[in-house]
Amino acid sequence: MTPQRTIRSVRRAFSSWPAIAVLATADVTRAAAAVVPHVGSTSATPNLAEAAAAGVASALPDMALRDAALRDATPIVGLEASPELAHWYQSSAPATDDYWVDSEGYYKVLYRRFSLSLGAAAYAKFNTNMQISGAAGVGTNLDMEDLLGLDDSSLVARIDAHYAFNRRHWLMASYYDINRDGTKTIPDDIQVGDVTIPAGSVDSRFDTAIIKLAYRYNFVDDLRTVIGASFGFHVMSLDTAISSNSVDVSESFKVTAPLPLIGLHGAYALGRKWKLAASAEFLQFDVGDYQGLITDTRLTLEHDTFKNFGWGIGFNGFQADAEIQDGDLDGDIEYGYQGLMLYVRMMF
Repeated sequence: MTPQRTIRSVRRAFSSWPAIAVLATADVTRAAAAVVPHVGSTSATPNLAEAAAAGVASALPDMALRDAALRDATPIVGLEASPELAHWYQSSAPATDDYWVDSEGYYKVLYRRFSLSLGAAAYAKFNTNMQISGAAGVGTNLDMEDLLGLDDSSLVARIDAHYAFNRRHWLMASYYDINRDGTKTIPDDIQVGDVTIPAGSVDSRFDTAIIKLAYRYNFVDDLRTVIGASFGFHVMSLDTAISSNSVDVSESFKVTAPLPLIGLHGAYALGRKWKLAASAEFLQFDVGDYQGLITDTRLTLEHDTFKNFGWGIGFNGFQADAEIQDGDLDGDIEYGYQGLMLYVRMMF
């Protein structure tokens, strides 16, 4: 029998209703095995598999039956017989049962729709220098930790949230506040704004509340790597006060500064449940009553322990050099800290 006559016979066989019955009952393997020995190897008749596939496609209106038949027949007919059949066979393969990698091969540890992180940050190495000037003249340059005894470490609660519209477009939000105070005896008078604080015992307070909101665009979003840029605001509420314990005199400085930030970020799936992520946000700004430079860096390692629960550990560093006005007072502030974060994550 010539290859041409064999192809015509196979087309008629696969187009007939008896063949459909054979295929529908998962006997396609035996049917293919019976045909192939009579025509020789599939390499001698490269169009045989393609003809068989065409016959199945036209004869089986039920897509599930067609795919099942092709998966059963292909190992015997041979993928090398036809690129079309090979593609058909591979595309109809059963979906993986691995929850951590989706049907397209993307690692879910990178592409959660929503996540909420709750934890603690142990910030240390605070560096706070402040100079408050007013109508009375230029204020004293104050090292808040060394001169006034402010705490140089603080354990704070922190909340971070993430929402993904899709793989490219994300929203990020964070909130935490750092409250520090101290008491120390100063050897000399200090000028703070329009007030002179006499030598002696002095109480001080330096509180900050930080809200971050950023939009992220990922220009790389492959199976296990994300790289992108961001734009957002770092809203910092600053409330500081210095008072004397020997006389009734004090000065305070309070302001809320919405500081714009741009940034870069990246993440890599180390495995099905592990993710390493990094981000750096920065901006030299001059907006209204606020001007200066701000940087915020973050490096985290996260583990998706369960489908909707995981944990993470990371490092966060922040530095701001800003000139800020509060009414008649001008504040020149250098403020920075760094520390470790430990948190639990809920994600969907």
